[in-house]
Amino acid sequence: LKVTYDGKATTKLKNCNYLVSTADGQDAYRATANDVTININGGAALKQPVWYGDVALAIRKYCAAPETFDGKTMELAGPEVMAWSQLVEWFREVTETKRVPPRTPTAIARMYAGLLEFGPKPYISRSEVDLRVTDNVLDPHTTCLTFKDLGVGVGERDDA
Repeated sequence: LKVTYDGKATTKLKNCNYLVSTADGQDAYRATANDVTININGGAALKQPVWYGDVALAIRKYCAAPETFDGKTMELAGPEVMAWSQLVEWFREVTETKRVPPRTPTAIARMYAGLLEFGPKPYISRSEVDLRVTDNVLDPHTTCLTFKDLGVGVGERDDA
């Protein structure tokens, strides 16, 4: 997540239909209660999940003193680097989901997503496929603001 201050907090991601349709997809998921997850490319892409409460606190601190951080970008990441497949497995355990998600090759997932994009509210888009197969971890040499710069302690994942 990258946030800049220009009078308000904004998310910067290029051509990401996924973020636009995520809320609709989550609502549809809750309405049907189906166990639908796709493990693209074996779930090998590395992610650094972060607790939303930590992000909210960082944004709050950032907005409380915008002149201090004016023109700077925040790069916020959790303390643990995990493969997408590990995140899916953790989610399955926490929600007590028994169904194993199918392993889908990237090319097939992109083709399927491309077809779904013709619908009014696609379940998955090609931009989400790209996000799922691309590593997304914090560069340890970043010059952007991090949780540490903002004085926000980052919590560990809770498996309970």
